[in-house]
Amino acid sequence: MASQIELPDGGCYGVRMRVPVGERVYAFDRPLIPVSQVAAVAPDITVTDRAIEIRTDRWGVIEVRDPHIGEQARVLPVVCGDPDLAARVASAFTADSAIGWDSDAVEREAWCLCWMSTYHHDRNGGAA
Repeated sequence: MASQIELPDGGCYGVRMRVPVGERVYAFDRPLIPVSQVAAVAPDITVTDRAIEIRTDRWGVIEVRDPHIGEQARVLPVVCGDPDLAARVASAFTADSAIGWDSDAVEREAWCLCWMSTYHHDRNGGAA
């Protein structure tokens, strides 16, 4: 799993994290798996009083876009159990012309709730 994504123009994008653990602050590049030119999936980062855990059982969707280099990366408010499901969410989100990273946070959350509800409904054969 890479910590940087190569952009079409030859540049690269990475999410640098500063994570406090106890009285120390550690900086590292967050692992990313590219999905599109504007989205990647990444494992959850959990911090305890003595450790930083890279949780490969919890995945999120992160914005990847050149203008946001150096700014805080935006994430979708969804946690998936594996990178494939997170990638499906990322692909559906970026393909939907009615929503985008610049949409209001409440709208992005509503989109995620609707998508996950539809996904689970379809996965259960249409049962509620």
